[in-house]
Amino acid sequence: MKRILIVDDDRSNILIIKTVLAGEGYELFEAMDGEEALDAHRAAPFDMVITDWMMPVMDGITLSTRLRIERLGSPVIILITSLSIEGAKERAMMSGADIFIQKPLIPQIVKKAVRDGFQRQEQGKIKISIPAEFSAAGYSLPFSAVGIAAGTGGPATIVELLRTLTIDERAAFIIVQHGPDWMIETFAQNIGNLIPGGVTIPTNNMKISPGSVYLAPGDKHLQIDGQNRVFRLEESPHINFVRPSADVLFASMAEVFGIKSIGVVLTGMGCDGSEGALRIRSVGGIAVAQDPDEAPVPSMPQNLLELEPAINNCRIDQISTKIGRRLAELGLIT
Repeated sequence: MKRILIVDDDRSNILIIKTVLAGEGYELFEAMDGEEALDAHRAAPFDMVITDWMMPVMDGITLSTRLRIERLGSPVIILITSLSIEGAKERAMMSGADIFIQKPLIPQIVKKAVRDGFQRQEQGKIKISIPAEFSAAGYSLPFSAVGIAAGTGGPATIVELLRTLTIDERAAFIIVQHGPDWMIETFAQNIGNLIPGGVTIPTNNMKISPGSVYLAPGDKHLQIDGQNRVFRLEESPHINFVRPSADVLFASMAEVFGIKSIGVVLTGMGCDGSEGALRIRSVGGIAVAQDPDEAPVPSMPQNLLELEPAINNCRIDQISTKIGRRLAELGLIT
């Protein structure tokens, strides 16, 4: 039975969530502040923590951050908040929460968030077979593509990666960070000053250019149309319980760029990016997984490594070097 800890200093809010989840087959516990919740989790880790933001002693943002830092299991963290507070988006984005729910609480939204969170958490090793006929389309674009996938814990990890990554004309760099629209827009603003040319959130039919950094928009899958050299946005169903999905981007990269594709899978819950990374490898590109021991939430890179142990397992400070060496090798090939 899944164990859920509900954290709020207002017992009426705890009662609402307990009532919503009653009869769903979960074992429910409660705590009145973040410090009490952290002590309870240390004693017996929970599968999920649903926490309010504004609480005395220790707030929900601090609690989420501490849960990720201490790495006691990989609980799904649902943060309940009002994003109208000054600086709320930036702090919530960097907290390490998986799912955000805004007040007032709506029963159907709470139930769906809990169900989707557990489904993503339970995505273990998946069986993937790449069709024999799958191959690059051979559009011969005169540059490479570096795709970067991240979920929970991704914003801080991507910032760390970008601080050491050289952005040049040899490749287009495309990031898929799981999260809602507000999170993606806020994240683009936050990382824009780390990159000389800034960060672009692609629109449909936008031309893809080397030497640029792109961030997939929230709630849309991002693909590359190699024939027309543009991005395509789709509102097709969620894949791996997320949209945008790195698998969608990586598959299109494999088709368009072939051997010139580089797929990087960073921290995150679930298995997004694994299938796409294997497609990239199947056409001669390379895939890199963040060292799970370093990732705030190791599921995504760990899943890829379990599927294909030969894939490079690198710490963040090694990934930039790996990308640079590969782009230099491709320069000799092309």
